[in-house]
Amino acid sequence: DGFVSENSNVNVETRHFRSQEELEDQFEAASLAGAGPELLLLDFDGVQRLGPGSVVKEIVDEVDYALILDGLVEISEYINGKDYIVPFRSYDFLVKIHKSAP
Repeated sequence: DGFVSENSNVNVETRHFRSQEELEDQFEAASLAGAGPELLLLDFDGVQRLGPGSVVKEIVDEVDYALILDGLVEISEYINGKDYIVPFRSYDFLVKIHKSAP
C-alpha cells in the first residue's frame, strides 16, 4: 500500500468489538489510564456519554471545520459547544480527513 510505505512512522491498528458498549468501556478504561487510541470511530451517543467525563478531548487544532459542509459543523458541536466529532458521513456525503506526517 502506498500510504503505508510513504508513512512508515504511522501505525494503524484496528479492532472489532462485539458491541458499542464494549468499545466505549474499553476506550474509557484505556484513555483514563493514558493509553487510549488517538482516533475512535464512534456514534453521537457514545461521544455524548464520554465527553462530559473528559474521556475524549476537543479536536479544534486537528480539524479545519471551515472545510466541512454547512450543517455538518453544527452536529460536531456536541457538548457545551465543544468540537469532539469529525462528521464524516451524512447520507451521501463523505468527508475524508488526512493528517500528513511532519
